[in-house]
Amino acid sequence: MTRYFSVISKNVGKGAALFIFLLTFHCQLVTPPCDLADSLCNPVALSLLYLRPRKVPRLEAIVVGGSSSIDRYNLDGSFHSTLFAGEAPEILSTDQESRQIYWSSAASQYLRRGPFNGIYISQIVSGYDVGGSAADSKNGIFYFTDNGTDQIFSANLDGSAVTLRGSTAGGPQSPFLDGPYLYVARKDDAILSRLHLASGSIEDVTGIAPGAMFMATADPFGDSIYYSIATLAVQRSGKNPPATPTYLVGSGTAFGIAIDPYAGHLYFRDAATVTRCNLQGMECVLIISGGLSGSGLVLLFDST
Repeated sequence: MTRYFSVISKNVGKGAALFIFLLTFHCQLVTPPCDLADSLCNPVALSLLYLRPRKVPRLEAIVVGGSSSIDRYNLDGSFHSTLFAGEAPEILSTDQESRQIYWSSAASQYLRRGPFNGIYISQIVSGYDVGGSAADSKNGIFYFTDNGTDQIFSANLDGSAVTLRGSTAGGPQSPFLDGPYLYVARKDDAILSRLHLASGSIEDVTGIAPGAMFMATADPFGDSIYYSIATLAVQRSGKNPPATPTYLVGSGTAFGIAIDPYAGHLYFRDAATVTRCNLQGMECVLIISGGLSGSGLVLLFDST
């Protein structure tokens, strides 16, 4: 909280500084829109709530990939519905702006997507060992990896104009966008790398992780990246090199990781269960207690 407001106060006048002081005082008097276990006042959530006209996005569903379907669950872990029958995804991702779910299979060489309500499926890329995707619908493009050829591509949202953006070793997969970078987990080398979107340069963010890196994702409002490391569950590091993943929470292999940055929650799954913790890996609650199979985990937020 102190860090957040000190940065702002350097760039505002005395009147604005007084407003910020009053806001700081006010957040001690009301229930903040975040978990008290994580912080007394979540500055990002507060800024969204008090300083912007739009409401803070609220988590509305948990989606997991199965061995023959992609299914939606309620927040209490109860089954809601099958969104996409007959699908066996390896990597799941979402685009909140267009309210689309993306899923891929390197083994079956496809990238597909469908809306949050599950009413149809579009196959947008085929013929690549697709190791996941990251959509940028504001700019009308998405990125995907081919972890057979170690290449990173972009394309229009309809799958046209596929363009090579870079190459890296180690089977890149699980791409995600964060600031000016596209991050990719190099599963065979157990290294996280990032592509600078403006220059096209690639650098390694981590050295060798303690085990095979299955997937990674970032807290968009913080400075942490969360990893699924084979047999060593969820690890965490900073976003800038040289970052070293260290153990955070769980056991075995996390087959899906997702962040709710507004509530300050980390979700992860093994093959059969889904667990929710705070972003420090503490106060964990078993949400889905068993019965799952397959891979992939994403969160659906309401429209804002």
